[in-house]
Amino acid sequence: MVTYADLFTPNLFLITNRTIGGEAVLANEMIMRVFRLALDAVQRQQRFRLLGYVFLPEQVQLLLEPATGGVLHGLMAATHQRFQIDYQQLIGMPGELLLWERHYRAQRLKDVNDFAAQLDQVHYAPVPHKLDDTP
Repeated sequence: MVTYADLFTPNLFLITNRTIGGEAVLANEMIMRVFRLALDAVQRQQRFRLLGYVFLPEQVQLLLEPATGGVLHGLMAATHQRFQIDYQQLIGMPGELLLWERHYRAQRLKDVNDFAAQLDQVHYAPVPHKLDDTP
């Protein structure tokens, strides 16, 4: 059985990125899928390890470990750019859209207990948003 200690490394981060004005950009499953595909495309290029995530209508939370030498800002910028292109195609809106707050919160996880608490929080996040009944 895999434990939290098996997954923890000192280079894990919890990234929280909100939409501009709290707009519900990720309000439906199709748009969430578009974001996940953008994240997958960036993961193939930048080789980060994704340990948990949650998409809420107005934010994303990613629990990840960047590749050795990887830069969080580059990873987030590439994900936003890829998502924005796909999102604009999907909704048929030309021109530049500003969807995400420029600054995101990146919290380095301190230890195994911090990792366990943050992963539990990511799993629980849809409940208060009434997106699911249980974590």
